[in-house]
Amino acid sequence: MTRRIAEGTRRRIRRASLWLGRRATPPAAPGDGEAPTRGTTRRGFIQIGAASSVAVVGLSRVLPARAEPEPFFLTITEGDVAMEDGTPVFFRGFRATDAIKDVPSIPGPPIGNTGPGIKGRDVFAGDDVLIMVTNSTPRDHTFLIARVDADDLSPDPAPAEIVKTTTIPANQTCPIKFTAPQAGTYMYRDADRNNRLLGMYGAFIVLPRNAAGQLRPYDPAPDRLEILTELRSQHTWVLSDVDPVLGELARVQRRNGKIDYPLTKITPRYFLINGETGVEATRNEQLTIPVIPLHHEGEPFAGVLIRCINTGVATHALHWHGNHVFPVQRNAVPEGASPKDGKIRAFEKDVVRIKALQTVDVILPAHTGFEAFPPLNDLHPKVAEQHFPMHCHAEMSQTAAGGSYPFGMLTDWHLVNNQQTAIAVRQRLADERRDGQRRVPDDQVQAAIDQRVGNSGHGSGSGSGDGQGQSGSGDGASGGSNGGSGDSSSGSGGKG
Repeated sequence: MTRRIAEGTRRRIRRASLWLGRRATPPAAPGDGEAPTRGTTRRGFIQIGAASSVAVVGLSRVLPARAEPEPFFLTITEGDVAMEDGTPVFFRGFRATDAIKDVPSIPGPPIGNTGPGIKGRDVFAGDDVLIMVTNSTPRDHTFLIARVDADDLSPDPAPAEIVKTTTIPANQTCPIKFTAPQAGTYMYRDADRNNRLLGMYGAFIVLPRNAAGQLRPYDPAPDRLEILTELRSQHTWVLSDVDPVLGELARVQRRNGKIDYPLTKITPRYFLINGETGVEATRNEQLTIPVIPLHHEGEPFAGVLIRCINTGVATHALHWHGNHVFPVQRNAVPEGASPKDGKIRAFEKDVVRIKALQTVDVILPAHTGFEAFPPLNDLHPKVAEQHFPMHCHAEMSQTAAGGSYPFGMLTDWHLVNNQQTAIAVRQRLADERRDGQRRVPDDQVQAAIDQRVGNSGHGSGSGSGDGQGQSGSGDGASGGSNGGSGDSSSGSGGKG
C-alpha cells in the first residue's frame, strides 16, 4: 500500500506541468528505418510516442498528386430548425447543394476532413481550394475565412489574418478559389456577426502536408511542439450559441442582408455541439463522441485530436471528466516557445477556455488519469468500457431554453479495452440514436410518468363539497383544486 501511494505521488509530481525542451525535427523519410522512442511517463505523453499497429480507418492519409481542384458545393438558404425542446428557430445558414431538404445545416457542411475516419475530402496545406457557393436568398451575403488574434477578448473580434473573403450576390452562384493556408482548424462564415449567429458558419480543416502520412495537427518545425504520440482519430466540435429572438427578426426581414440588433441584446437560449444538445449529443458517434481503445501500460502513448471551434459570442470553458487534455494549437497557430525562457511547453488542462471566434486543438489521452483509483486495467470490473461526460463549465450553457438542465453544451467520450469493443460501442450508440428519434406513443409516455411519480392511474376518488378534499391512503396521485389525494385504487380526489 505504501509503495502504491509513493508511486502515485511521483506520478502527480511528474504531471504537475508538461514542458518540452526539445524542438521539433522533420519526420524521417520513408525507409530510413528509425524507430520512434517509447516511454511511460505522463510527461512523455506528447513528447514520446509511436505510430500504431492498430488499424483505424482514416489515420494514415496519402497525399494526392496536385491537379485541378474538385469543388466543394455550398448553398446559402434559410428556414426553421427544431431545438431540443421542439421549439422551431429560424436560421440563415449553409447546406450541401445536393441536399434533399432546403433548410440550413447547423453547422454548415464541412470543407475538408473533420473526422473521425474519413468525413469529407482532405485539404492539405498549399492545396488549391475551389468552393462553389450558391446564394438562394434575396439578399447579398459575404463569405469569409480568417484567423483572429488569440489575445482579442472581444465577443466580436476583428480578423487578424484573412485567408479569403468575397461577396455572394443574391440569387447567384460564385466560384471561390484560394490556396489553403498552413495546417490547422478554421471557420468559414458570413463576416456579419448577426448572420454568423443565425447559423452562417462551418468548419474548414487543413491537414499538414509534411506529416509523413500520419494524423497530426500541424507540420513539424523547430519552433513547435514535437508530437509523436499516436493520434487514433480526430473529431471536430463546432460550438454554437442560438438566440431565437434574433431568428424571429430575420424571419420578418428576409431582404435585409444585415439585421440591426446590437450585441448587448443578444441572449442565447440554446448551446450546441455540432448542431446538437442534450441526449442527442451523447449519441452522435458519427461526428462528436470519441470511442478510444485504451492505452495500456508499456504501449506507445495514444490519444485523439479534438478540434474545437467557437462560432458564438460567449466564452466557453470545456471540461473533460476522466482525464485532462493538452492544448497544442490555437487559432491555427501551434504552441510555441515561451518568450520568457525560450522553452516549448504544453500544459495539461482541466478546463479549456475558448473565446468568441477562436479555435483550440487539444489532445485527449486514451487513458484515465494516472492517479485515478482503482486504476483502469485488466483487473478493473468495468475495463471493457468506461464513459465520461464533457460539458461547458459556463453555467448558462449547461441548459436549454433558459433552464432545462442538462440540455446544454455537453457530450461524452468512451474508453474501451480493444478495437472490437469500440466497434460494438459505436453500433450501440447508433442504435440508441435511431431509437431516440422514434416517436413514443402517448400512452407509453403517460405510463412512464405515472411510474416515475407514483401514480396508479385514473380513479374516482371524491372530495367534500366544502372545498376540503378527503385524504386517502396509499400512493395515489394528488387531487386537483383542493381535492384530497386518492388511494391506490381510487386515484385522484375530485374538485371540492
